[in-house]
Amino acid sequence: MSIFSVAFLLIALVAAYKLIFSGPASNRPPSSRTPALRPVPRAKIDAVASMFPDLARDAIEYDLARSGSVERTVDNIINGRLQSPPPTFQSSSSSSSSSSSSGPSRSSNSTPTPPPTLALLQTANKEELDAIVDNPPPRVWTDTPESRAKNLRDRKLLMIEQARRKFAQKSAES
Repeated sequence: MSIFSVAFLLIALVAAYKLIFSGPASNRPPSSRTPALRPVPRAKIDAVASMFPDLARDAIEYDLARSGSVERTVDNIINGRLQSPPPTFQSSSSSSSSSSSSGPSRSSNSTPTPPPTLALLQTANKEELDAIVDNPPPRVWTDTPESRAKNLRDRKLLMIEQARRKFAQKSAES
């Protein structure tokens, strides 16, 4: 064998190696590497949104479109792995949210609302919390919906304030 045939064979092997192992995958546009998003039925979005009403429906739909599973989406939410959708994500509920009245519409551009517990605590002042702790609300059924709502609100505040005081006591001890 001559030196030219060995050089040609070596160049052919290198070219074949690069063609096989680097292939067209490196030449693909980045958008083709992202997983395909599946269409998501509204029932799945509603199921997850009913469990986590404080989350944006767009984020829930985006994760459902990526995972295809309500269970995986719930696991992602619980484990803190829920990703917000990219700005280019077109939510199927965004076009129909104006016509649907099944729940509050939340857009990703609006200011986020605080969780219900935080909103509840923000409405209560220190004197009101002390009064509720000193005189706990009774555990009775009342006749009017307004008094039941106030009783429930006061019991929630009592529970939160007791937990807060217990935590403060434990952290002071350690």
